[in-house]
Amino acid sequence: MKKAVRVLSILGISVAALAAAGALSFWLLIIAGLSPKLQTIWICSAMRTMSHQYLATAFFSQEKIDKVLADNSVDDRGYDSELLTLEKPSSSSIPEKTGGTGDADAMKDAAEEAMRRALENMSSDSGQEEAVPPDDGDLLPDAAEPEPAEPEPEETEAPEPPETEPAEEVSPEPEPEKTGPWESRPLPEAAILVLGALASAEREEGPPAEELPPEDPTKGLPDAVDKISASPAKDVAGAKAAEAARAAKNADSLLAEGYEKLEEGIYLKSVSGLTWRGYMMLVTDPTRVRVTDTSQQWVCGENVMTMVKNVGAIAGINGGGFKDGLNYDSNGGTPGGLIIEQGQLVCPTVPDDVTVYNMIGINADGVLVLRHCTAEWALSNRIVSAVSFAPFLVVNGEGLVKNGSGGWGIAPRTAIGQRASGEMLLLVIDGRQADWSIGCDLDVLQDVMLAEGAVNAAMLDGGSSTAMVYQGEYVNRPSLGHERWINNCFTVMPIQ
Repeated sequence: MKKAVRVLSILGISVAALAAAGALSFWLLIIAGLSPKLQTIWICSAMRTMSHQYLATAFFSQEKIDKVLADNSVDDRGYDSELLTLEKPSSSSIPEKTGGTGDADAMKDAAEEAMRRALENMSSDSGQEEAVPPDDGDLLPDAAEPEPAEPEPEETEAPEPPETEPAEEVSPEPEPEKTGPWESRPLPEAAILVLGALASAEREEGPPAEELPPEDPTKGLPDAVDKISASPAKDVAGAKAAEAARAAKNADSLLAEGYEKLEEGIYLKSVSGLTWRGYMMLVTDPTRVRVTDTSQQWVCGENVMTMVKNVGAIAGINGGGFKDGLNYDSNGGTPGGLIIEQGQLVCPTVPDDVTVYNMIGINADGVLVLRHCTAEWALSNRIVSAVSFAPFLVVNGEGLVKNGSGGWGIAPRTAIGQRASGEMLLLVIDGRQADWSIGCDLDVLQDVMLAEGAVNAAMLDGGSSTAMVYQGEYVNRPSLGHERWINNCFTVMPIQ
């Protein structure tokens, strides 16, 4: 019995000693301010978390609280993102011609058109040895006029001298090293005429040059074809091939950055610090990212998982703000601020040119637009998706958390950003879970976005709203152990 009492006494003393040490440390580090960083984290977290403000007001004066919040706040007034031009290959663009003007250009255009038609004739009728001259052959230069005598072999009587047909004498061929399709059959007359036209046009464009030595007519044909290859059909194929090559190179680059490829165009990697963990999702095509709101707008909210499923999306993160209860316990049915979905204004119901919002928007080109603007401005500037939240974190490559931690305290966080090359960045950081991640302030969000190459980035709603889903599963760990109902989210749609 005495032994048990002794053990309990020791345990009691140990607990009391630890409590005293903890209280002393709290007082010295936070209340007395021996650690300004911990003091700031305590004040900002208490003032920004639900109804826990008493944890700050019980120990600090209102003047001290206001000063700490002001010193660490982010002021994004006057910061509006420039509209990025995302360089993408156009399937309808045709390379511009360069070189001479006037007759030389007209001559080359006519020659190229003639070549195109000649090649079409060659591919459509492989049995014929001569191609019908194009209708616009009268546009060819004088250098091609002496040739009309060549079609005469077609009018000669082939049955009488079959063994000495002129066609066999004309063929200068066959150099052993030529193995391409251009040597598989005799060259059409129209193609020979075009080669002469092209050569003449090039001589007219440039400065006076010495006479060119005579050449085998077939020698320049592949080069001439390259000049014709700027036709729309060829250009589309070339653009697609170039885009595929770029995509493959980009994928290799993302894998080297530590990303895991989830599927075509969607990558994921984990990010972490000393006291926090999170996930970054990268979407290569920004036009796949859009705002989705609750299907029961103005009545009841939904969680991210439900909204993602409602629109047939692949992934999603929570979005902008909404009107909440005193203890963050609303049903998420009442939007707060600006909401635009698929180019349609959801909130406010009527646009005006007076109310200014902290807009986090995406325009029709897939450009992330961060702007202090009205709903009218957004609609007139092709914004197709938008929510409201503050503050912006990175604008035009400049981080806006310039002093302190950002003033929002330690909590789960969500943010959206974009690289200059167009990739959309979706970030969630878990919090309020001591055995996993306690969360972070805005300085961490900003630093992660800058490290990932974001030129524009903004914070979204956080806390118990923070969630990321992919293919019907949670990527992160929501702080409540489950999702809460919110008003809107950003979804990643399937490839169209």
